[in-house]
Amino acid sequence: MTSKWNAACLLAVAGTAAHAEGSQIYGSIDLGIATVTRVAGKGRLTAMQNGGMSNSRLGFKGSEDIGGGNAVRYLLESDVLADVGSSGNGPLFARSSWIGLAGAWGELRLGRNYTDSYELSAKYDPMSAGNFGGLLAVVDSARSALDAKSGNLFTSYGSTRVDNSIHYRSPAWRGFSARLTYGAGEVPGSAKTNSLATGAIEYAQGPVEGALVLGEMHSPSSPALVFRHKAFYARYATSIGRLVAGRTESIGLGPGGGSFVTEFIGANLPSGPAWIVNVFAGRVQNHVLHSRPATWSLRADYYLSKRSMLYGGYAASRQDHDSRLNIVNMAKFSSAAGAGNQPDAGDSQTGYMVGLRHVF
Repeated sequence: MTSKWNAACLLAVAGTAAHAEGSQIYGSIDLGIATVTRVAGKGRLTAMQNGGMSNSRLGFKGSEDIGGGNAVRYLLESDVLADVGSSGNGPLFARSSWIGLAGAWGELRLGRNYTDSYELSAKYDPMSAGNFGGLLAVVDSARSALDAKSGNLFTSYGSTRVDNSIHYRSPAWRGFSARLTYGAGEVPGSAKTNSLATGAIEYAQGPVEGALVLGEMHSPSSPALVFRHKAFYARYATSIGRLVAGRTESIGLGPGGGSFVTEFIGANLPSGPAWIVNVFAGRVQNHVLHSRPATWSLRADYYLSKRSMLYGGYAASRQDHDSRLNIVNMAKFSSAAGAGNQPDAGDSQTGYMVGLRHVF
């Protein structure tokens, strides 16, 4: 019943957006076949994988001029699990849902927004924020320094997106720009519980790009536990391609706190008019468990056209002690999710994937 309701809502919004001024329907479909070793101690898993290059999605966005150089803007974006035709188990527009104002003074958005921590990590991920290899697949599920149940700097630090939030981004000035996000916890009697605040300063001038990110999230279950996050990213365009490096750290202040660090390097290297080779190497430092697992990946993209591409990739992990570092987002093997979301403790992994992506 939920899937039918979601489909009906999407059709209704699509019909409205098609007739609205300055509106656009957009999205992408990304599917492939992947095989990964040592999945949850049960051996090799071969299955259809969503979003090896980037998550499939369907969105509606638009802008209306209201005079004086200002405009009203909106965006609604839904996840798509293309292998089963589902929008996932969460809200219909779980990826983004906001409305705002924009002008020469910057842009203000209200609603469900990306955290600055996640959005900039996705921007600087050499593997294009996909679900196979790369920065966003780096999850040590044995135990993070902040949370006994999961994960990487995002799952332990907080959601990749934040509800009930206010987001502002400034215009650029001499290459510098800033962004701020605040998410209200909306817990009676406590303004801090479940609240989130992130901010970033970005720089982009010529071949050089960079970002500094800071954030703080108060636990929804314990006001005494505060998660703090900081990250630095740098990217440089050379004659042979784009070089990327970064460092992130999540710190828990309170019961069970500690620090959890991810460091990575990578590159995007064009080869001829249609090929791009992407490389990534990352290391996790869990200062609670004193483990330092590592991961690396390689992916080649072949552009059939400006909006359609074939790709193939390899990813691997080397565990340290009882770490359980993932090389792939198992939740996107939607029909095979019961296999588990991580390897057994100490089990290194290797994986391969081939896929097809189209952007519209």
